[in-house]
Amino acid sequence: MQFFSHNQQQIIDTDLLRIYKNSRKNLESDIEIISIVCEYLFKAQGKRIRPMLMLIISKCFALKRKRLTDNLATIIELIHTATLLHDDVVDESKMRRSMRSINNKFGNSIAVLVGDFIYSKSFQIMATLNSNNIVRILANCTNKIAEGEVLQSFFANNINITIDDYLVLIDSKTAQLFETSCHLALIDSKYETKIINSVKRFGQHLGMAFQITDDILDYEGVMKQTGKKNGIDFLKGYYTLPLIFALSNSTKSEKKQITKFLVDDSPKKDFKTIQNFVVTNSGLHFAKDMAKYHINLAKKELTKFPNNHWKNSLISICDNMLNRKS
Repeated sequence: MQFFSHNQQQIIDTDLLRIYKNSRKNLESDIEIISIVCEYLFKAQGKRIRPMLMLIISKCFALKRKRLTDNLATIIELIHTATLLHDDVVDESKMRRSMRSINNKFGNSIAVLVGDFIYSKSFQIMATLNSNNIVRILANCTNKIAEGEVLQSFFANNINITIDDYLVLIDSKTAQLFETSCHLALIDSKYETKIINSVKRFGQHLGMAFQITDDILDYEGVMKQTGKKNGIDFLKGYYTLPLIFALSNSTKSEKKQITKFLVDDSPKKDFKTIQNFVVTNSGLHFAKDMAKYHINLAKKELTKFPNNHWKNSLISICDNMLNRKS
């Protein structure tokens, strides 16, 4: 999807390449297995939407402090990468971004310990920035993410999970890092608290929409675009918004039948049964409306941002979020 003008794209590509190189440099190690695993990680680059948001917001607010922004964007990307390694171990994932996951290729112990190594590297960079404010914000963020991961495990295979439970979970697990990425773009700047809070709310709502659309793709995504089969999250026991709403919107007999299906211990559940149930009971429709609700709230916060072509890019990112295919 095109978010930028040709000139903007060149600027962002140059910035992201710098962040990529900075990340690689910071993950250098004399321990050979760490170097091998990190090199493998860099072959499977993701969307890098979190550092990209930080870069765009910094430009939107005309902040010229490249070294600080680069370091903060690198920290955000390293924290995100570490969480993915730990997630894949907990989930027993075999694939990540169309490649074998680190735990699948190198084993669970290596995946967990390299994840810890990456976390520690992010905090080493923090220590060089001489800002208690930055350390506090990032420490709170990582703590919140950890709480979200615990909640996700707690609610796994739990048919009693509510919409409110789900929203609290994704706010911690996903939206928190979006919010922090946007917040750090303006950290220790001249901008007043109400503007910084608006930037934070923008990131939080965008993060909520991102996770909801991700959960929608588990039901209707195309494997060539998403890099994974439909139902992967469901089969791991993660009951997300489409199914949660469908359960609450179904008749008593439907709910009884599908509940029996859900508690069945068979390892080869037919996902199409769940897909049909979710569609029939408006689960996808409701989830899309919820994603749109958060996008509209994010765009409302954008009205307080400076009017320039970088703000237009943020609007474009919001609009395209609802149509993402991967």
